[in-house]
Amino acid sequence: RGEYGKGMMSNVIRVNVPNPEENVSIKPNPASHRAIIELPVTTDGIALVKVTDNTGRMVTSLSQKILKGMNQIALDNLQHLPNGVYTVQIQSNSGVYNLRLVITR
Repeated sequence: RGEYGKGMMSNVIRVNVPNPEENVSIKPNPASHRAIIELPVTTDGIALVKVTDNTGRMVTSLSQKILKGMNQIALDNLQHLPNGVYTVQIQSNSGVYNLRLVITR
């Protein structure tokens, strides 16, 4: 036990918890007509993708088979969306990810 004025030292252990969302990305961002989601997953499965506008209205959705490792999911036909900020929600066996996508022309 330490006494007042006499410090004690303890071992400090650093714990790094990986954040999978750091590895999920949308490129290019901002986009105009097409964007690619890069999604790493740990198991095969299906990815469900929903794009919503700033009012929460779903403007497009898709599902795609994904394999263990890095996957690319194309968001095509974005030209029909007005300029703005959209939320892209990706659901897979590895988790649920919410990313922002900016559409600008």
